[in-house]
Amino acid sequence: MTGAARRLSRQEQQQRTRECLLNAAEMLFAEGGVNATSLRNVCEQAGFSQGAFYSNFASKQDLLLSVLERHIEREAALLQSLVKSVSSDTLDHALEGFS
Repeated sequence: MTGAARRLSRQEQQQRTRECLLNAAEMLFAEGGVNATSLRNVCEQAGFSQGAFYSNFASKQDLLLSVLERHIEREAALLQSLVKSVSSDTLDHALEGFS
């Protein structure tokens, strides 16, 4: 027997909306470029209204900065995991190549 799905809190719902908008923007920016991507396209792709967009972002520039910030955080996490996965001798040897 499965229980009923828990209803999301307002904060969880807003975070989900924000993530959907970021995912849509990331995909559309990659496909057609930032200038060719309209807010309307982002909202349609994410399945939300422009009002939902403006509840989460101040502007298209704000959205772009959030997409870039998320990308940089992912890259930093990837680099951290790579650094943790190698021995210090290997890392020191690799870093010597940059000198």
